[in-house]
Amino acid sequence: MACPAAAGVAAIIRSYYPELSANQVKDILINSVVKQDGEVNKPGSTDKVKFSELCVSGGIISAPNAVNMANNTKAKKSKKALWQDAGMGKTPKTRKAKVVTP
Repeated sequence: MACPAAAGVAAIIRSYYPELSANQVKDILINSVVKQDGEVNKPGSTDKVKFSELCVSGGIISAPNAVNMANNTKAKKSKKALWQDAGMGKTPKTRKAKVVTP
């Protein structure tokens, strides 16, 4: 699942900041992860290893962290990007339900 998740977050970043290069997006993805401590089973064996030994970043991808980190770059934000504006990380506003009487 790591590749589809990383591709999705990269797409979000590129939609917000189309001026960022592929290397800049890669650096943002790697540096914005949520670090994972502890040990996990090494694939194909019962050996326990640190999570950081199994991947480059040592963490799990975080879309909000990545977008915030991209926001701190000098790249211009696209006015057409909707991800955060669509409510990511915000409590949705509740609407009063209309009562329909038959």
